[in-house]
Amino acid sequence: MKKFGKPISKNPYLEEKFEKSKTFLIICEGKNTEFDYFSAIPVLTTKIIKYLNRNTIVEEAIKLSRIEEHKNREIWCVFDYDFEINNVSQALKFNFDIEFAKKNNIKVAFSNDCFELWFILHYQDFVKQTSRKEYFKTLNRIWNINYEKKGKKGNFTKNIDSKLQNSPSDEGKAIERAKNLYKKFKNLTFDKQNPCTMVFQLVEELNKYKKS
Repeated sequence: MKKFGKPISKNPYLEEKFEKSKTFLIICEGKNTEFDYFSAIPVLTTKIIKYLNRNTIVEEAIKLSRIEEHKNREIWCVFDYDFEINNVSQALKFNFDIEFAKKNNIKVAFSNDCFELWFILHYQDFVKQTSRKEYFKTLNRIWNINYEKKGKKGNFTKNIDSKLQNSPSDEGKAIERAKNLYKKFKNLTFDKQNPCTMVFQLVEELNKYKKS
């Protein structure tokens, strides 16, 4: 009886070289900044949604996760704390939303106080506990713009990626600095983690699937 050898398998090294493609759904609060920033990252399997109601962004993400189109996607919510001094229930809501998202397999790239901290970390350390107005002043200096008046408008936000690419900024350093802030504050409740941005986790994940 003729014996047959084992079939030749594919090269395991080639199979391990590329990560299997992952699909993402990113739900961003706000009109322009976050949406335009993530839209500029060349990951073809990413769908990005603007969602203007901060108070129900997590609930919306959970609803979307149950739709057939999104069932196999890794889903992220991107939102800020944006502290308001007279809003006594804000901290409870912020902390609840993050925990509620995690319980429903939704990842959260939150920033405290706001997303602009992520941009600043591309250029320098920032360890002062403060509000978004201080971030805006820092970006005024770095980008030579009145950020509070012009930085949120679409004609500016659509060019933030090129601004980061064509200036002495460093995404690797931003990730490192954001990680250091996270390590410093991770044992505090989310509302007390200031300054802190978890955007680095989403960026690191997207970078694995960027189109070269």
